Amino acid sequence: MKKKLLIVGKLAITSAIVWWVIHRLGPNGLQELGVQVRRADPFWLLMALLTLFGTTGLGVARWQMLLRVQGIRLRWSEAIWITAAGMFFNAFLVGATGGDVIKAWYAADAAPQQKARAVLSIAVDRLIGMAGLLTLATWMTLTHLPLLLGQPQTRPLAWAILASLPCAAAAIALFSLRQWVASLPGFLRVWRVLPFKKTLSHLSESYAEYGMRPGILVAALGISMLVHASIVIVAWFVGLALGVRSPGLGGFLVYCPLINGFSAIPISVGGLGLRETAFLFFFSDVGGLAKDQTVALSLVFWAVSVPIMSLLCGLLFLMGKPKSLHRMKATPPS
Repeated sequence: MKKKLLIVGKLAITSAIVWWVIHRLGPNGLQELGVQVRRADPFWLLMALLTLFGTTGLGVARWQMLLRVQGIRLRWSEAIWITAAGMFFNAFLVGATGGDVIKAWYAADAAPQQKARAVLSIAVDRLIGMAGLLTLATWMTLTHLPLLLGQPQTRPLAWAILASLPCAAAAIALFSLRQWVASLPGFLRVWRVLPFKKTLSHLSESYAEYGMRPGILVAALGISMLVHASIVIVAWFVGLALGVRSPGLGGFLVYCPLINGFSAIPISVGGLGLRETAFLFFFSDVGGLAKDQTVALSLVFWAVSVPIMSLLCGLLFLMGKPKSLHRMKATPPS
């Protein structure tokens, strides 16, 4: 019942935000939006899609690194197929975990003797992906601090990003001292009322498993930053397809990590509405781009990244999983 209420709440929030975005476009906004989308240059859309393929490959490589720490080895064909299954179902599953559930199912099936470790690798993969996004957003904020602090619209967000640094450092310190924290009087009473206990448990487990391999974590974080930078290039290519010449690649590198971070807040379905609101704020309110062109940029970027990519992943999924996935792929963790 609680999950159903959460889904209904997300749908209501998504509908309200989408209505607000449409309202901002004005009376002829939808018609102008359609004109912008129809004018899209197919060459740059193809470049965006090809870049997205490369981005997916980087994500697969990162997950394989994390699997090997757990003693699970998947071939490229196997890891790609499982990832494609997750992306396919993620396009239309409304719940909080989405395609990760499907990905975890097939990963556990590929390593039946190490199911828990296979599922943990997916949780860590997601966490490192979010850490990479936060790191890239922080880096771009620091390197463009005068620009962001010099504008009233972006100043609060810049300070919020900077405030995340000591928060992240405190979280790492707490997990390093988690056994001492758990022994403190009254810890169990606090633990019972804490939100996101499942996520915190995953973090604790992953710290214990991966903390002894800092080199792997650093490499995975570097790949995550490269993944998110590539996603920015995808958005830039979509912008070129729609005739967006300003703010240029530099502006996309500053704004898109912040937009993606805002869109990742789990209060709407797939970030729909939040993404468009963030694009309007950065590219229209701050950057001066026309509202209809800004929303077209956001929606076409989403269309390339989610339904079109998911359709291609669905075709791969429907072809059937590799025969080698029926065999156990597990060795003792190193």
